[in-house]
Amino acid sequence: AQLALDAGRIAEAETSVRRAEALPRGVDAAIALDLASADLARARSDVIGAEAHQRQALERCLAHGRPTGRAWLGLCASFLDRGDLSGAGEAGRAAVEALRHTGDAALTIALSNLAVAVRRSGRPAEARALLLEAEAVDRRVGAVANLASDLANLAILDAHEGHLEASLATFQASIDGFLACGMRGAGAQQRSNLAEVSMIVGRVEEARRSAQLALEVHEELGQHRLIGHALHLLATLATSDGATDEARALLIRARGHHERARSPGVALVDLELAFLALREGRLDEATALAEAAVSALEGHAADRALALAARGEARAAAGHPGARADLDEAVATLRRVSPTSAPRALCALARATRDPSVLDAAERDPDTWTVRQGSPMAQEVARTRRLLGGATVRG
Repeated sequence: AQLALDAGRIAEAETSVRRAEALPRGVDAAIALDLASADLARARSDVIGAEAHQRQALERCLAHGRPTGRAWLGLCASFLDRGDLSGAGEAGRAAVEALRHTGDAALTIALSNLAVAVRRSGRPAEARALLLEAEAVDRRVGAVANLASDLANLAILDAHEGHLEASLATFQASIDGFLACGMRGAGAQQRSNLAEVSMIVGRVEEARRSAQLALEVHEELGQHRLIGHALHLLATLATSDGATDEARALLIRARGHHERARSPGVALVDLELAFLALREGRLDEATALAEAAVSALEGHAADRALALAARGEARAAAGHPGARADLDEAVATLRRVSPTSAPRALCALARATRDPSVLDAAERDPDTWTVRQGSPMAQEVARTRRLLGGATVRG
């Protein structure tokens, strides 16, 4: 069943699981079946079902004195799927401790998953240390699929910190590793991430092709959360092209897939719709969407900071006294945990204060200004400057 899932053959995996269910089994086989059923549920975007199977596996392990590491590992993955970073952190640390104690080869997967929770919580240095430990072990033992996962997460860190060329190369290495193992879904997921970084560096057509290729694979495999991510990327490109109606339609489609997967991507789509509403002057809609995103993304450092930027801009337009605090917190947080995302918050601050010098000062620091010519972010900066043409500083 696991081999079939890795290759994206979900129906075949389900057949194997159903056959196993019909067989008599002891405790160890029952635990293995719980974990396989959880993996099958995750592949079908059934996050709640996956978590139920993982909790059942953990209860069996505890009741019968069996190792708990793989059950904790599965719970960590499910918590990440639904955006519960606190739960993911606790489960990830329990998995690392248990797997390290038993010498289980799944330790590096636990380290990598824990690193994701730590990074999203705003602790990039700690995340990198965990990933480098996992990478060293996986390289030494030749665990190609696990190494591909480590590389993908290192590439995400590099992208957030502005090491963009390194990120592109590492994503490509990750894709190659997953495809060498026949893991098409995982390879397509990293192709979406590659598209995101390609956008940042201004390789827009490459980004469009990568996102479209990823979308086709995820649709074939029925991976709703990842379909939503690919559609979100295509919406960003449509917005950059000025095709805002197309962008909104893509975002609404993306939101539907994230809802089916019970994914935190719902809040990220709401955030994008908030920025789109701001762009088109629909302040009540923008405020409501941004408020929802700020609430839903509590604990997600970089994503919540962008939601604060959207809320701050909407509040400023309405004369709300808390607008500047939102914007200042957004900029400060992003400069600390995701410098690549900071220009978007700076544009929101510049528009809210009618002060183009916000961008002037940022552009004078080449070490932190990651906006590349031809990128959607470069177009956003240019749009902001056009809006502020001849503007005087307010407040």
